[in-house]
Amino acid sequence: MALVTWSQSMSVGIPAVDTQHQSLVELVNRVDEATRAGRSPVELAVVVGELVDAMVAHFRTEQALFAEHAYPGARAQRRLHDDLTSRATTLRAGLAAGRKMITPEVLLYLRDWLRSHIESEGRTFGRFVASTRRVAVA
Repeated sequence: MALVTWSQSMSVGIPAVDTQHQSLVELVNRVDEATRAGRSPVELAVVVGELVDAMVAHFRTEQALFAEHAYPGARAQRRLHDDLTSRATTLRAGLAAGRKMITPEVLLYLRDWLRSHIESEGRTFGRFVASTRRVAVA
């Protein structure tokens, strides 16, 4: 069973962002699957690396949209993005060096972060963008 399941109810109404969110859901599930399958730390580092790369690209997209729409929550979101990127990068480095493992707590953190990111922060931003009517919102 997937750690996180994407559904249309998770849509923030911005197609490009929704597509990236779906990719993040898939990657978090891949990290979970690789962990449950007992992959080595080095193998896990590759999957976590893909997740980190996708997160960084996604955060760049969001931050560009924040600037384009003069989003008042941009500074707080940037801090959250920077914190998660730092944590995930540290995890990837620890896995690659064989010093860290992915624990159930790490998986729950990723799940909860992703849900909160999409269902709370993402939706708030999506509603803000819809109110500015500068992009097509689904």
